[in-house]
Amino acid sequence: MVVGVLITAVDTTIVVLALPEIQHTFHIGLSSVIWVIIGYLFVITLVSTQVGRLGDMFGRVLMYEAGFVIFVVGSVACALAWNELSLIVFRLLQGVGGAFIAANSGAVIADTFPPATRGRAYGFNAIGFNTGAVLGVVLGGVIVTYVSWRWIFWINVPIGLGAVATARRVLKDRSGRERRTMDWWGMGSIGVGLFCILWGMVDLITKPLSETIVGFFLVGALMLLAFWKIERHTSDPMLDFSLFHVATMTPSLLAAMFQSLANFSVLFMLLMYLQGVHHLSPIHASLLLVPGYVIGGVVGPFAAARVKSFETVLDSIQ
Repeated sequence: MVVGVLITAVDTTIVVLALPEIQHTFHIGLSSVIWVIIGYLFVITLVSTQVGRLGDMFGRVLMYEAGFVIFVVGSVACALAWNELSLIVFRLLQGVGGAFIAANSGAVIADTFPPATRGRAYGFNAIGFNTGAVLGVVLGGVIVTYVSWRWIFWINVPIGLGAVATARRVLKDRSGRERRTMDWWGMGSIGVGLFCILWGMVDLITKPLSETIVGFFLVGALMLLAFWKIERHTSDPMLDFSLFHVATMTPSLLAAMFQSLANFSVLFMLLMYLQGVHHLSPIHASLLLVPGYVIGGVVGPFAAARVKSFETVLDSIQ
């Protein structure tokens, strides 16, 4: 399970190191190359809840393994990309594989470990993510500096195939099958809404605020409102808003959102600054980012081990 989280984390950070080289190869601007990152994360965000349902329907381990297969195919396609559009499209395919892995890995852990040791298991998952982030930064720096940016995708192939082989030998489905329906209207509305907002934000990188950009924001907001209404009247919604009635749910999700916001904004801006303004090589720029991820990997298991005590405190307060 840690390998699965590790490989998705690697591919989240490793590509950032390669953005300047990808810009140079395809002769594209920042507003175009940024979709190599955004597209991957956007698809994972959009598809995760739906592929989690597929895990409920057909088996979480099977969907977890399928995610690696899709991820490897997407990686090979990214390595062979011939222009910016093909690279972005193949990154979307990679994101689908990443969504299968991310959505089902946590569920498999929940099925495998009893509540008493589940927090520690998720802590090791945190080690996998932070280790993958470090490896992505360091490997990206080495590969882009000394080989070619295309090899940041080729290295996923042996890792992914090895992960599939290991998963088939080690992991067993312990959950029953459930009859679920796909929430296509919900996924479509939130997908269009988020895409419009992202498109407007990316346009603001290189263009002044205009009626077109405002229009994208308005359409995005209206589609998110439509998503909220659809989910309230759907028998099996992709996002059950009643979950937010759980006292700890909203603070936890907000904490995760702001943590990711801070992480990726600093990562992207700092790497572009170090390579662009200070003209550092990718390897030298990457080494400056390692300490933060190392600290996160060390602290993760200890933080997870304290979850049970925090739950006890919250129960007593309630």
